Amino acid sequence: MLNRKKKESIVDYKLRICENKDAYDLTWEEVADLINQETGDTAGESKYRKWFKDFSDGLNYAHENDADETLLTKLAIKENRIRKQQVKLSTMKNEYNKWTRENTRHEMIADAILEGIESLPKIKVDKFKGKKNKDEKVMTLDLADMHFGREGVIHGLKGEVLAEYSNKILIERLYSLANEAVTIAEKENITDLVVFNLGDSIDGLLRLTQLNTLSMGVIDSVMELSEVLAQWLAALSQHFETINYHSVLGNHAEMRIGGIKSGELKDENLEKIISWFIKERMKSSGLEKRVIVHDAQFIEVVDVLGTNICITHGQNERNLENSIKDYSMIYGEQIHMLKTGHLHHLNNRTIGMIGERNIEYVQSPSICGIDEYSMKLKKTANAGSLITIFTPKGKYCTYEIIL
Repeated sequence: MLNRKKKESIVDYKLRICENKDAYDLTWEEVADLINQETGDTAGESKYRKWFKDFSDGLNYAHENDADETLLTKLAIKENRIRKQQVKLSTMKNEYNKWTRENTRHEMIADAILEGIESLPKIKVDKFKGKKNKDEKVMTLDLADMHFGREGVIHGLKGEVLAEYSNKILIERLYSLANEAVTIAEKENITDLVVFNLGDSIDGLLRLTQLNTLSMGVIDSVMELSEVLAQWLAALSQHFETINYHSVLGNHAEMRIGGIKSGELKDENLEKIISWFIKERMKSSGLEKRVIVHDAQFIEVVDVLGTNICITHGQNERNLENSIKDYSMIYGEQIHMLKTGHLHHLNNRTIGMIGERNIEYVQSPSICGIDEYSMKLKKTANAGSLITIFTPKGKYCTYEIIL
């Protein structure tokens, strides 16, 4: 800002520095030093102070006496340039003040939400009554593409109902899935659960056509689903000694403001609010040691008894086999399993092995099942989830749950 710009003449530079001396917080001695560096001169501050005063007097005289039109035009151009610099400085100050206000506003919003959480009744659950896991097994449960807030019916050729979805149906499926998990855990003598939320928890508002299928606003969806998941995890915690909840950022929860395209602000994502709310809800209910909630990430690698599971939503994955190789190189450790959602149907393939562990990718089925978009792509599948059991040797078995 204080250096001479490209294509800026010495005279223009001198005018800019002198005119904005106070805005730049400079003394006349500092003004002289800056200009001398550009001109190679050794003049003192009085030279530039007098020079600028004469220029200002001349400018004022020209305006007052309607001097020669050519001179007045030149002076007006100079004045315009100076005023542009003043506007730039003013804009910078305004942006800084705006950032300060926004930062303060975000803190106020967070404080308000925390106060709201504290005012909610604590989630009361029974203590864990099971026995300590002696078989060294861990269960993982996938929640992919819940699309909370969407409501609709998919009809067949003869008007029959192929699929129906609503928030009520989602909640019923969540608790049906929980019952399946508890039954399997008791059968397999498992007390440690890892929940993978693979993104698109809410339906969001990516396009205006979604207004036809949304049963509530996006913010309302975030608030209601956050409480639903908090209650659901708390209920599960009665049957598991520890639950680790991991989540990734789905494309439907992106904040696409003002026509912003997918991925341009990928970290501005409402999935973060959901995981943060659940974490605070667990704290306020004294369940944070039983239900460990991890911050939502765009991509995360989770170690389950030595099996490195990479989770991401999958909207940017074009070739899952290549993605495993790429992520292994990027993160400097072998990825044994890549888990994604996004496509609303099950797809898995083993591509190799290392020791006793297979190398594979898994696209998990969706909780919501088929929707208008999957019908458009002619890709359909029942609503469902995957429950997988791991041992220190790797994947032990997988239960495909139809909901």
